[in-house]
Amino acid sequence: MASARKHIDRHCLPSSQVDTVWFKFIPRKVNIFLWRFRLPTRWNLSAKGIDIDSIVCPVCNNGVETREHLFFDCDIARDVWHKIQVWLDCGMPVLSSWDSFVVWLEGTRLSVTSKNRIIAVTVTTLWALWRFRNGVVFHD
Repeated sequence: MASARKHIDRHCLPSSQVDTVWFKFIPRKVNIFLWRFRLPTRWNLSAKGIDIDSIVCPVCNNGVETREHLFFDCDIARDVWHKIQVWLDCGMPVLSSWDSFVVWLEGTRLSVTSKNRIIAVTVTTLWALWRFRNGVVFHD
């Protein structure tokens, strides 16, 4: 499994500073989402010549749907991340990308348990933002 993941990371997915990882402590469907996290957005599809109705973010209708916009710069995403930062109270910076999160996390002096909790919350938040983008409504 690890060798297949590394092959796909190197040859099939857009380049990244960070290899794809599999977290044993989060649900499989969230891990699969994180693995697919680098797949094309509306902007990438349009840039590759694929005819799509719109490249505008379907969440805020206020920017081009790039991965960074959808998960980090969109007004709703920013509000969610701000609440997560306050809740975790761990010095997490304003996130601009997955790579910036990984770089920050690797540089922190937190215990492995604390890092695992932050990873679980962050990855699950990304997954929830994706589901929200696709019209899944969350209830109280």
